[in-house]
Amino acid sequence: MDESLSLTSWRSNEEPASGNFTFEQDEKENQYIIWKRSIRYWKSSVSGKFVGTGEMSSAISYLLSNFTLKISPNNTVPFLTSSLYINTRFVMTYWGQLQYLKMDSEKKWLMVWVEPRDRCSVFNACGNFGSCNSKYESMCKCLPGFKANSIESWKGGDFSGGCSRKTNVCGENAKSDTFLKLRMMKVANPDAEFNAKSEEECKMECVNNCQCYAYSYEDVEKVARIGDSGDPVCWIWYQDLDNLEEEYEGGCDLNVRVAFSDIAIYISHWQPSSGEDGDLVSFSFMNPLAEVVELVAQTSFHIPLAQDNIVVTLSTSIFIAILQMVSLNLILQQELIKS
Repeated sequence: MDESLSLTSWRSNEEPASGNFTFEQDEKENQYIIWKRSIRYWKSSVSGKFVGTGEMSSAISYLLSNFTLKISPNNTVPFLTSSLYINTRFVMTYWGQLQYLKMDSEKKWLMVWVEPRDRCSVFNACGNFGSCNSKYESMCKCLPGFKANSIESWKGGDFSGGCSRKTNVCGENAKSDTFLKLRMMKVANPDAEFNAKSEEECKMECVNNCQCYAYSYEDVEKVARIGDSGDPVCWIWYQDLDNLEEEYEGGCDLNVRVAFSDIAIYISHWQPSSGEDGDLVSFSFMNPLAEVVELVAQTSFHIPLAQDNIVVTLSTSIFIAILQMVSLNLILQQELIKS
């Protein structure tokens, strides 16, 4: 298959006229794409680059390459030959699913592979800065520090409008910014990359550039796990973050720039650890969102995207300031109870 070929859905199960969905290859991006009319509905990951969008199995890639793609067999990938594809079908359904089926010994068609496989597999299902999790009935939520652009649309189940910042970042007081470390995240491909010697170097590249929305650092071990080789890599995002999905197997640790004032509300019920003045003070708290976020800069957060403890790391001065605010709030509550 090349960019001159495409697979178009039927209009309905009974009507074979051209429908709304088209599957094709984008050779410039080295990706496969499903279009819903003029809207990008799904796309595969970029071969040999950042892994974070859709998954394309080796068997499917081999088929679409007209059996020319060289794939090294291993424990999970068998030796592929064209004879394995006898009695198979590749279908673009009228409801927008790409399906690969194989006939079994009883002459029944069995589903081998399908995309989009769930609600979060649809491209940018929750809009920009919206994170998707198909395990929950309400699959979309805004990243911490962001709010829905249209509350009414979200209530109606339309999340395409995405989210926007509650507070602008990179203002006159740069110390008011921090980074949330969101673990196991799927995200659209980065806008830039370079070989960084350490995560600190990667972070500072983003800290010192107000156009940087997020960064992710992968050491040699992680780079090897995603099938690449070479030096540690730093990925940088300058555009709005889209196609976000949490708890994604093989996903990256994504550090998102936010205003500290917008995430302070997550800090409660902490248990401070010991630390000298000027050192970082760590504490943990429970939150109904869960996973982990790390407050970077002077501060480093671990914020939640699942049901779990969150570990937060703060400088001593910030910790004391928060403690003073909470203490004042408790005093006011006690006075209200007395009155």
